[in-house]
Amino acid sequence: MSNLVSVVKLKLRNRMWQWLAKRQPASREVLLNQKILFVFPTRFGFSTLVLVVLFYILGTNYQNNLILMLGYVLLSLLLICIGLSYLNLAGLKLTAGKEQAGFVDESLMIPVQIDAIGKRFAIQGGFVEQPTILLTEAHTTFSLQLHRRGLFPIPRIKLSSEYPFGLIRTWCYISIAQNYWAYPAPKRSATNQQACDGELTGDLAWHHLSSYLPGDPIKNIDWKKLARQPLQPVVKQYRPESYDVDFWIELQDGALEVELSRLCAEVLACEARQQNYGVRLPNLSLAPNHGPQHQLKVLQALALC
Repeated sequence: MSNLVSVVKLKLRNRMWQWLAKRQPASREVLLNQKILFVFPTRFGFSTLVLVVLFYILGTNYQNNLILMLGYVLLSLLLICIGLSYLNLAGLKLTAGKEQAGFVDESLMIPVQIDAIGKRFAIQGGFVEQPTILLTEAHTTFSLQLHRRGLFPIPRIKLSSEYPFGLIRTWCYISIAQNYWAYPAPKRSATNQQACDGELTGDLAWHHLSSYLPGDPIKNIDWKKLARQPLQPVVKQYRPESYDVDFWIELQDGALEVELSRLCAEVLACEARQQNYGVRLPNLSLAPNHGPQHQLKVLQALALC
């Protein structure tokens, strides 16, 4: 029985998303209006409505004008709340931000600009099926947990408000034309670290500090900085004095996701040492180079591999 209920809920949810996609297609800018805003009483609103009906029945049966007046006051309050709750969201304009990128199994902060004319109160927002937050600034960032690698559009943004008294709820599901990248989670072992160093021999000299990644040798951790910043561990990176060897990144035999995580870690390590590195994938080959633009191309290629 529970499986049947889950299937029915999933089908209804898919039908709702299809209907919303036709009603409000993805756009870089979205203005909230009556076409995409939904208004409905909360459970307290329904309780108040039931109370209004009871007051009306009692007032008419006992011919008590005071009870009737109280019922009319509560009904007027409900009607006023409908207008105020709707106006609290109507007129908001959401604008897509810059394309963001992160690694799988991490949280990515997606910026969205929200413009409004006049003061707004108690608006909550967040991605669908994600925790919502209370919006306090025009430039708002929503947290998104990355589960799969690739290039994806951001989920629909849910905005809601129960202003002013929590009796009426106004909400909407907004689709913004904005993408994000999810790169493979960087994971490397001591063997990978040696391979990325090019298996070079000779005198090694300290070069710089880089952020700690799973698999980095514990002996290379800067313990003094770790004592001052326990949440941001860094490791010491070494390289030969004459370091101009190109490093090629290639897939090896093994599970695809494990290999992509290894290659991602090698890219970050080589980029941190400013070493030229190239990539050979089944559908792409990039010549050795280094720098932010080259790193971006390689990471995007790994995400789409």
